Amino acid sequence: MRLLICYGLTLWFAMSSVTTSHAEPLSSSWVHQAAEISQQAAHWVSPTQVLLAPDAPKSGWILYPRDNPNAAVKLSLSANAAPVKEGYWHLAKWQSFKNSLPIPTIKQWLKSGVYVFHPATGDRQLVQTGWLLDALYTEGKQDANEYQGFGATPHETGVTFAVWAPTAQEMSVVLYHPDKQLKKTLPLKWNRTSGIWSLTTTEASHLDFYQYRAKVFHPSIQRVVTVTTTDPYSLSLSTNSRHSQVVDLNANYSKPKGWDQQRRPALERPEQHIIYEMHVGDFSGTDESIPASLRGTYEAFQTQSNGVKHLTSLTNAGINTAHLLPVFDIGTVNEDVNQRIALHDPMRKVCALAKHVLNCTQFNPDQTLLSLLNSYSPDSAKAQALLEIIRPFDDYNWGYDPFHYTVPEGSYSQTPDGIARIIAFRDMVKTLHNLGLRVVMDVVYNHTHASGLRKQSVLDKLVPNYYHRLHPMTGQIEQSTCCDNTATERVMMGKLMTDSLLVWTRAYAIDGFRFDLMGHQPKSLMLAAREQVTAIDPDNYFYGEGWNFGEVANNQRFTQASQLNLGGTEIGTFSDRLRDAVRGPNFNISGDTIRKSQGIGNGILMAANESSPSDAEAQHSHQWLLLMLGLGGNLSDFQWHYNGQEYQGDAITYGYDMAGYANDPADTIHYVSKHDNQTLWDNHQYRLPLTMDKISRLKLHLQSLTFPLIAQGIPFIHMGSELARSKSFLRDSYDYGHWFNQVDFAYQTNNFHVGLPPAVKDEVNWPVVRKVVAGASSEVRLNSSDIQWLNQGFKVWLTIRNSSPLFSLPTKDTIQQAVSVDSHPNTAGAATLTLDDSQLNLDQNYEKVAVLINTSASPVTFNLKGMWQLHPAHHSMDASQVQTLKVNTKNSQLTVPSFTNLAVVLEE
Repeated sequence: MRLLICYGLTLWFAMSSVTTSHAEPLSSSWVHQAAEISQQAAHWVSPTQVLLAPDAPKSGWILYPRDNPNAAVKLSLSANAAPVKEGYWHLAKWQSFKNSLPIPTIKQWLKSGVYVFHPATGDRQLVQTGWLLDALYTEGKQDANEYQGFGATPHETGVTFAVWAPTAQEMSVVLYHPDKQLKKTLPLKWNRTSGIWSLTTTEASHLDFYQYRAKVFHPSIQRVVTVTTTDPYSLSLSTNSRHSQVVDLNANYSKPKGWDQQRRPALERPEQHIIYEMHVGDFSGTDESIPASLRGTYEAFQTQSNGVKHLTSLTNAGINTAHLLPVFDIGTVNEDVNQRIALHDPMRKVCALAKHVLNCTQFNPDQTLLSLLNSYSPDSAKAQALLEIIRPFDDYNWGYDPFHYTVPEGSYSQTPDGIARIIAFRDMVKTLHNLGLRVVMDVVYNHTHASGLRKQSVLDKLVPNYYHRLHPMTGQIEQSTCCDNTATERVMMGKLMTDSLLVWTRAYAIDGFRFDLMGHQPKSLMLAAREQVTAIDPDNYFYGEGWNFGEVANNQRFTQASQLNLGGTEIGTFSDRLRDAVRGPNFNISGDTIRKSQGIGNGILMAANESSPSDAEAQHSHQWLLLMLGLGGNLSDFQWHYNGQEYQGDAITYGYDMAGYANDPADTIHYVSKHDNQTLWDNHQYRLPLTMDKISRLKLHLQSLTFPLIAQGIPFIHMGSELARSKSFLRDSYDYGHWFNQVDFAYQTNNFHVGLPPAVKDEVNWPVVRKVVAGASSEVRLNSSDIQWLNQGFKVWLTIRNSSPLFSLPTKDTIQQAVSVDSHPNTAGAATLTLDDSQLNLDQNYEKVAVLINTSASPVTFNLKGMWQLHPAHHSMDASQVQTLKVNTKNSQLTVPSFTNLAVVLEE
């Protein structure tokens, strides 16, 4: 006998000849020499095909199950390797080995873990088997991916439980009464064809809670363990997601009053969206016009709060779609209000919850956290230091931490336990619909909050190493997204995503989905999921982050749902082209280099700061090309004129890619600010000249906000940017509480410079912050009148966009017929966007609409050639200098003030 120690486990293997009745017998003894797993570079991808690394030995490999090494079989190099499928294209150059094990034996082996071993080198590897599970359980008829009843399904005679866990050795469901008292544990039965464990029982009923218990081999510790977890197909949960709950989302008990009678706003086509990105917590978390218990909740949307009044005014002006940052169940905020910290809590509670990390002898226990933070000098680092310590215990997170994909998050509900959160969420959706807003959910199917055997792991407990994307050599879970990347290219992960989307669409009346890091998912999956969703809701709109990076970059594993791949699909991707042209390039820079990276919206060449680079003129020209392309919808074949030359979208570069990638206006989401990175106001203050006056700063901010609204494609607005929202220069506010994230819908403050931004994110930027705040002095500090002026100006441009269908043209052909962009013949930094209806006949009011753009620091005169009039919406802007402007009818000229866009119309 030989003692083998692997990952702290002691195993005894017999050193004897191994023979099997189902494969070629080994002719001589093999010695299991490896003391550790060297790597996990073996991939069993189909019943007959095992892939090994290109430099692996070409012979001598043995394949065996952990619980029975005596069943080992030899692998032989394939003369004609089977083709590599989409999903694991990155293994195309790997060596292909074959075996002839029967399917029932393979399925049994997978329940104990499978290894390859090379006696001559002593190399032992745990085999990656995710693709094999797909081949065994999803490629036939009536198997796992065709099953439609996962989760807990109540019916008249009981409840049916079903969970896919093909590698589990045993499975049971643990039932609890609605009060969480243990009720009964029942075994589930395994289906060998589908890998599904299921049970129909009269022992369970509506609103019972439950958990799954599984006996399964877990690769993370190399042994069989018994795990208890919630259901990945949960539709309802207890507080803090400890138990799943049996619920019928069609039953009246899960619906708020009037749910079935709500009116869902419709759009004729996706280009008509004007999207307003909101975070449920930010919307009301610091709103003193409502009781403290309602702040930061779904229920706050049903009040007459300052936030609701502001949102209503924006809706009346033209905002038609509310984008909600993650509102599915997340793993980072305690759902028990007594176990988390809020700004209005007394320091007594703060110290009780954070007692192990916070020295509380210096604090008055009766003073509120908010009062304490307000007492600190904004020039100091005290506020950020305290918030850094307590943020694991506070009531805030953006929510990109998926725990359960298909249940509303409980921390936004006054009552997070069970169906109460479902009713509250549905009430919020109904309220938004009744305001005239479509509702989009931010979804995060590209990663999970936890994996392995961690407390908040779900998927990886039930089918270890399947739902996550693994490194091809080490077997470690890839984390390029931030966290544990899911393998949406695998059939059952793709099905879980699609099934979840269908629930949100059908049961929660969600009108669209924004996909986080969508480029980490296959294009084919996105198209297939949308087809199923639009079969329920025909005008449901998909969009997301089409960034190309990480282990999937450049289509290494599959054709990605990325910017360049999605052109023409009408699945929108965020455009970094117009964004960088306006905000300035190099979004992730820091320190002194920030002020060297001005954009059109913060003064490059036109209002240069002291750090203006020597190539500012060339940068300015390139940014103008990107901006003008964006005005034409970012189309690959859009053409325009700049400085006397003609340009086309796919001939302009952006990094290593072509700038114009869209083939339909619905392919492009235009934005200049969103939750990521500094707010638009903070970004601009970082870069503007220190001596610039306040009105110029406000005008540049408003002008920047107008660019997405006048561009073809879909505009996307960050909540509060119309109020000069500031996060005190914080680059990444994902977990930094309401102190940095607050929005004041009473219009008294924009939250600028309430303290230095957190050191962990921005300490390198503190010298620049101090320089800006001290150098610009009062010119960067806004009062209520400033904020209201900006808000009114933004609503004017909402009105202008909605006044003509020419701003939201439906196809690239209509854009080519109607849209022209020309730079000013005499002034750098000025241009004319013209929308001509003569061929299309879409606009009943205007023959032409034009936007005169002046990003320079001086007034610019435009020759209009015709009887144009200032757009009537401009006259509604209180305290605006454009009130007195009129087109000179004698010579058709209009002089546009500095840092201003003006719309003019030629009536029919």
